[in-house]
Amino acid sequence: MAIKGLRSRSPVILSDTQLALLTFLAALSVRLIHIGERSLWLDEAYSVWLAAQSLAVIRETVDFHPPLYYVLLKLWTSAGSWAASDTGVRLPSAIFSAASIAGGVWCVRRLRLPGAGLVAVLGVTSALSVWYAHEVRMYAAASLAVLAASACLTLITWQTPSRATVSMALWAAYVVAAVASIYLSYNAIPVLLGVNALCLGAMLLKGPSDWVITRTIAGLLGAHALVVITYMPQMRNFSMTLQAATSLHWATRFPIVASAALAGALGMALFGFIFWRLPRLRAPVTIVIVLTALLVLGVASLVPQGLSIKRHAAIVAPLLTAACGVALTAARAPRHWRVLAVAAGIPALLAVLFVHPKEDWRGVAALLQQEARPGDALVLHRGYIDLPLQRYFPLERWIVVKAGRSDDVAEITHSATARVWLIESHTGNPDTLAPNVASGRVLAFDQSFYRVEVRRFDRS
Repeated sequence: MAIKGLRSRSPVILSDTQLALLTFLAALSVRLIHIGERSLWLDEAYSVWLAAQSLAVIRETVDFHPPLYYVLLKLWTSAGSWAASDTGVRLPSAIFSAASIAGGVWCVRRLRLPGAGLVAVLGVTSALSVWYAHEVRMYAAASLAVLAASACLTLITWQTPSRATVSMALWAAYVVAAVASIYLSYNAIPVLLGVNALCLGAMLLKGPSDWVITRTIAGLLGAHALVVITYMPQMRNFSMTLQAATSLHWATRFPIVASAALAGALGMALFGFIFWRLPRLRAPVTIVIVLTALLVLGVASLVPQGLSIKRHAAIVAPLLTAACGVALTAARAPRHWRVLAVAAGIPALLAVLFVHPKEDWRGVAALLQQEARPGDALVLHRGYIDLPLQRYFPLERWIVVKAGRSDDVAEITHSATARVWLIESHTGNPDTLAPNVASGRVLAFDQSFYRVEVRRFDRS
């Protein structure tokens, strides 16, 4: 059943499943390019470290993310040494990312919306999705779960299945997907709120019967009651995470992100009004909004700042690319504009695959293997950067100081140790410990890697 006014007019060559499978294979092929070329950076190394802990430790750790991804990664890495390699630990993210793109295409075809082919191409070449497909983090998995929940809710509210068994199956699938998404990322909570508001508003605009409205609202209340009950064991950690949120993780502050999600839903509702009620403005407004959204997503994949914002965008990227593809096609934008929409994202995709770096901990390890001597001291600032470094360099052989502030290096600076290596990540921050370590020593060596600075201070 198609959504009224948006029925696809293109001839169907492949079935819904065949097109989704072809899209999955294409997306996965792109995401496997250079997947293990760059070393794991801090957050990725933290994921691997936490996944290696016991289930009890994973469950009790107050992280800025729920525990489900770490449990899945623990199961994956237990498969063998290759699964724990740099390529191996990133492979699940690539699979999740490709599946989310394929799922978006399947949903578009299932709803008989136009533009499934454009949705597939935009998703396969999405630079932001590819970047997080190369991350040992939960964002690709969360994007798949959010898309699955959104697809189920869309099918329920827009198509209103008449058969009770189909409706119950969709509600059950929605509950499972929603629970999985919020156990993967707290960011999914406001996203799902926005999706619920959008789908419910779209259903009411259709003017269904009172029975359909009552049945759907009752289903929503029942489904969300199950989601809340299932999430109760995580509420303590969720509350502690909100209290611990700092400026670095401002986006984890629930009220801010919830407001942004609802504002986004209202913005999409306004766009829907223009799309259906103002046909003369349909094509130009759609072209401007879609191209702007795609360019913002492409640029976001290349900018190291604003990681919290990028993570939110990564979770909804499959939904956004699907919406962009459908909107451009439904607005009957000229073919050259659709080609431009795809072409505009190719430079960012190539940069993500072949140019844009991550913290080069392999390079740091290779340098230390060549230059460091027994008896040298390694000062790691901040202390948690030992996680990515020890993946490539055996820290057990050296005097290691994990420093979070200047007081932590006082003892090693004034010790008899002849050579002290200072290894700092994100050295653009003003709190470098170089002046403290340099007290009574001379700078003998200095080399920069991407977002990592390595210096050696020798006793004068």
